[in-house]
Amino acid sequence: MKHVFAIKGLDCPCCSNSLEVYLKKTSGYDDLQVSFLTARLTLTSDEDEELVLVKLKGLMDKAPVYAQILEVD
Repeated sequence: MKHVFAIKGLDCPCCSNSLEVYLKKTSGYDDLQVSFLTARLTLTSDEDEELVLVKLKGLMDKAPVYAQILEVD
């Protein structure tokens, strides 16, 4: 199932790339993409969206950039 989350606080394309690399290494989600232009994070997982969001938010404390992952309205 495809999950889409909003990202708040990305300052540049390099930041989004750093975040993507970090999350791919630490989250276990290989099919993860961070887009600076759309300020969205997309990934594919069989897990419930709430569980995925909790996991990603937990990883953000040690992320190389300051950003917040939010539910899409």
